[in-house]
Amino acid sequence: VASPPFAISLGQMGGLAVLNLEGIYTRYDDPEAVIQHIIEAPQEQATSLLQKVYSTPIQDNLVGKRIEEIKKAGITCAVSTTPANTKHLSPIAVEAGADILVVQSTVTTARHISKSELGLNLSELCQQVRTPVVVGNTVTYSATLELMETGIQGVLVGVGPGAICTTREVEGIGVPQVT
Repeated sequence: VASPPFAISLGQMGGLAVLNLEGIYTRYDDPEAVIQHIIEAPQEQATSLLQKVYSTPIQDNLVGKRIEEIKKAGITCAVSTTPANTKHLSPIAVEAGADILVVQSTVTTARHISKSELGLNLSELCQQVRTPVVVGNTVTYSATLELMETGIQGVLVGVGPGAICTTREVEGIGVPQVT
């Protein structure tokens, strides 16, 4: 969880935090109260509480507000979204001043499968947003090369790298993150 204050602090130290546009900070006016509620909740209530927290819709105005908080501090602002919400959220983010757009999923390919008639086309996205686009996660040479050929500026390589990540169990593969 990268909050705008964390993104600012990390940016001031030369790092880059990525704000999740589908997280708590874009769903609630007072995200700190929600996070405190999660922290204080008994472990056996964690799953149902998180389901409830994330059932609140993303608020477009909060997407812009959080980005503006980071930009106001003079910090490079990177934001992330899932492929399913990229078409909706990326124009809002870029208009608000996002410097880098990360399209992130568990395992990504250039051939996004979508329930909509027109899925996410990364080549079109790069032309539309005119800001650096980073995509991931991927693990194979061919999938990575295919992603790079769409015109994106960066690729996140690796899936299921950590002890807390369930991808290793669900997908049967764990590949360390590579920078």
